[in-house]
Amino acid sequence: MAYSAAPHRLALAVAVLALLITSSACAVGRTTVRDPFAGSSARSRSGGGAAEIRIAVRNSNFNESVIYAVRPGTRRRLGRVQGAADGEFTMPWLSTDQLRFEIDILANDRCFTRTVYVEPGQRLLVIIDSTSRQRSDGVRRMCDVQRGR
Repeated sequence: MAYSAAPHRLALAVAVLALLITSSACAVGRTTVRDPFAGSSARSRSGGGAAEIRIAVRNSNFNESVIYAVRPGTRRRLGRVQGAADGEFTMPWLSTDQLRFEIDILANDRCFTRTVYVEPGQRLLVIIDSTSRQRSDGVRRMCDVQRGR
């Protein structure tokens, strides 16, 4: 009677496959993704909300908009807000307290808000209108930022 290695190879292949599936399923549960923009301060790493800024966006324009936070020397994409919808973002508060927003409106121009001074834990409201209008600083534009209450 001849020895056949096929059943042993099949059993070994099934065992290796089961081990790979089990180890990959366990690894997915432990994977964490760190925000590369979160900074390196101990206050940011602690996870406390005081080191963050909350940005609410009210998009009254009918076009989708991409929101960017602009600080002196840096520009960070926060995300997209659909037309005629609201969105909310959080971002870490770093050492600078000057912040303005750049809004890239799909099939339209970009607009910039005025510069606001923010503190850790601050809430801001970014407003995107469908037409430009006179703002509190006397400039006509489609977007504005207000400090939260």
